[in-house]
Amino acid sequence: RTLLNGSFGVVNRTLIAWGIIENPIPWLSDPVMAKITCILVSLWAGYSYFMLLLLTTLNTISPAIYDAAETDGATRGQVIRKVIVPLLIERTTPFIFLSFAQNLNNFATVFFLTEGNPTMANTTTTSAGGTDTLVTWIYNLTFKLMKFNYASVITVVLFVVLIPISIYQFRKTDIYRKEK
Repeated sequence: RTLLNGSFGVVNRTLIAWGIIENPIPWLSDPVMAKITCILVSLWAGYSYFMLLLLTTLNTISPAIYDAAETDGATRGQVIRKVIVPLLIERTTPFIFLSFAQNLNNFATVFFLTEGNPTMANTTTTSAGGTDTLVTWIYNLTFKLMKFNYASVITVVLFVVLIPISIYQFRKTDIYRKEK
């Protein structure tokens, strides 16, 4: 949060010193820029996990598959498109769904960067901030505003909506079909 501070943050000072920008960028105080910043920080934080996942999955693909594709006359592009990508998708689909569910509950990035702020004028009835996710909104309703009834209803609705979607998506994966 301090690095991205609009007034004295290191990022703005560095960009100004290098001559890339003239005026400080409101990383966390402008609603649109705060959302973009949260997304970029989330991508930066999750990049290593997905890189490790993909590299590990690539290492589990047998070299015999590559040899068979080359023997059949497949070009490098065809091997990537027709062999590697389908195997990667099949093996990483459950992790992608888990990551999607985790990002819906991405509490840490939003809370530590913005705490759901900046406050927006059109959200006075809901008390939601400009960067609030459902989980940070539930947290703020519970611990800051003491609106336990609203927070519990939102939590139950979120559970009721996400569970069927998760079950449906899991059943569509090849791993579920292979277990049967």
